[in-house]
Order: sequence, then structure tokens, then C-alpha cells
Amino acid sequence: MDNECLRRLIVAAGGGVADAEIAVKEIGPDAVVPVLLRELLERADFGGVDTTATVLFELDDQCWTITAAGFAPGRTDCEVTVRQELWDLLRGVFGPAAARTNCTRSIRWPDSPAVGRDSAGRFGQVAHFLHRLLAGSTAAPVDLTELILRFGSDKWGFHHYTGHYARFFEPLRDLPLTVLELGIGGYGSPTSGGGSLKAWQRYFHRGLVFGVDIVDKSPLDGQRRTTRRGDQSDKAFLDALIAETGAPDIVIDDGSHRCDHVIASFQHLFPRLAPGGIYVVEDTQTSYWESFGGSASRLSDVDTSMGYFKSLLDGLNHSEFDPDDFTSTGFEKQIAGMSFFHNLVFVQKAVNDEGSLPGFVAGKPIA
Repeated sequence: MDNECLRRLIVAAGGGVADAEIAVKEIGPDAVVPVLLRELLERADFGGVDTTATVLFELDDQCWTITAAGFAPGRTDCEVTVRQELWDLLRGVFGPAAARTNCTRSIRWPDSPAVGRDSAGRFGQVAHFLHRLLAGSTAAPVDLTELILRFGSDKWGFHHYTGHYARFFEPLRDLPLTVLELGIGGYGSPTSGGGSLKAWQRYFHRGLVFGVDIVDKSPLDGQRRTTRRGDQSDKAFLDALIAETGAPDIVIDDGSHRCDHVIASFQHLFPRLAPGGIYVVEDTQTSYWESFGGSASRLSDVDTSMGYFKSLLDGLNHSEFDPDDFTSTGFEKQIAGMSFFHNLVFVQKAVNDEGSLPGFVAGKPIA
């Protein structure tokens, strides 16, 4: 299913029951069911669980059999049956927390010795598998660090970014976001990397995730996960990318880490970030490395990553300056906040035009 239809399902899941029912009917149950079952499989953490179970899903008039290896239409011998209305599963998979009630779901166990309570623990194995499978349709908390480690990203371990990410991103998890990450990882291998894209896809269960790399990483594409090959400093490429994705809500620069690339990407993409969006730059240690265009002595040089972002700080208080003494960066009315951590910068986009204190405030200079 293309991203346009996926986005429609995600938005409908955040509406009422009627919105979900209409979306299922217009897109078609035959197309919707595989999307939802694929999400359940991709979100499931089967680590340490016996994965040989067979589950039957009865969704309206659709019957699908699912195992850890995949799913297929039709009814076969199964060890447990899940019955649910399709609109309800849609809301469970793609809805905000309040909609993820799965209020029409029932679970039926067959009268079969194969999964009987006395069958050498088989009942427990299947129940454990089913619990992991259905977890992707519930509003249970998700540990971002655990996801990062599961999918093989270096955002925790070599770095310790996930605590900061969780602080900024947790309030956004229920929104139908567009996430764009520059840099996919895996260096020159088309099939390597993508760990953080998969983690964002799982963390933002209503999000569409896009990744950019100088190497073709299309073998890593998946549902709600799209890669594009391009140079993060190429304005024409970035324009074409935004035309496809729409205004991103989150941009994460984990690309080349060259100072000139970091600055060029920010200057072109931040104005195209959605209002209320967040722009993140990782690995700013390269701002002090000459091989990346940085300097450990010219700390305020605006040609280095950190020097550039520090130069934007005073713009937060632009209304306090005499216009004749203030040089605009072009961003001061778009940046509402900046946060600096070890090798990590967050820039928050919102209207910053509060104006200065009134003239009668004691101590304020009189023009």
C-alpha cells in the first residue's frame, strides 16, 4: 500500500468509529487486513518466545492465518483464534491511545489436545506468542532504548541519546507524524543500516518514516518506512523530497556530520519543517574535528556546526534588541527553543514574536 493510503488509514484511525469504517470500506478490506497484520508482526518482539504458533484472525468476513514467518488469507488448522471487527483493529494498530481499546476482540481456544493446559506447556507457549503479537495494537509503554538496541542503532551505547529523544518525542507519539532522518547507516552496503528508521517506525506507531542516504538503501524499505538516495546538502534533491513527504514534523540529521552539510541541510529544511516541529542534529563532536570542517580553537566560527547553532541563540530574544544593532539570521522568528546536550542539539520550531516588555517596566532602557 502506498504512503498516501497509509496516511489515510492512520488519520481515519484517529477519528471516530464511522471514520474508521468508511476508510476500511473505501480502501477495501482485502487491502487493509495485510497492512494491519504486517504491522503486528513487525512490531512484535519475539525474543525468547517459541515462534511456531499458528493464529487465525477472523476480521469481519475475512479469515487470515498468521505465524511468525508471515500471513496468508484462508482458514487452516490453528492453535488459537482472534475475532475482531476490522475497524476496531485499525484503531488498535494506528489509533491514538484512547482509541486503542480493542473493544470487539475475543480470543477462542480450540478443544484440542495440542494446546490443552496439560500438553507439556504448549498452551503457555502459544499464549506467550499471542501476547507478543497483539502487543502492537495496545497502548502499552514502549522503551525507546530497548527499541534502539533491538534494531541495532548506535543512538544508545556508543552514544546516549535516547533519554533526550524520549523527553522531546514522548508527547508526540500519538500524532500522525512525518519523520525524516538524514543518514541511514551501514556505509556502502545497500542492505546494511536502517536500525533507527525501524525504531522510529515502531516508536511512532502512527508515523511515516523517511530516510535519506548517499547510498541506495531501497532494500531496507518497508511499510511506513521509505528510503531515498540523495545528498543532504543538495537543495534540489531536498525540495523534491519535501514535495513527496510533505512538511516533516521531525528531522534528524545523522548524515555525513560534515559541518558544511549540517549547516546547509538545516538552513534549507528548517523553514520547511511543520509548525511545532523539532529539528535534531546528532554527533556534533565533529564540530571540533578539522577533518569534518570543524575547529577545536575557533569555537564561535559560524562555519562550524556548534559555532553556527550558538550564533542562533541570541535570536530567541530578538525583540529586546535595537533593530539598528541586530543582524537577522532569518530564523529568529521561527525558533522557539534550543537545547544542547553532549554531541546533540534540538531546535524547536514555533512562532517567536512575543515582543518586548512594555515601556513602563522599571529598568528598561527608554529609546
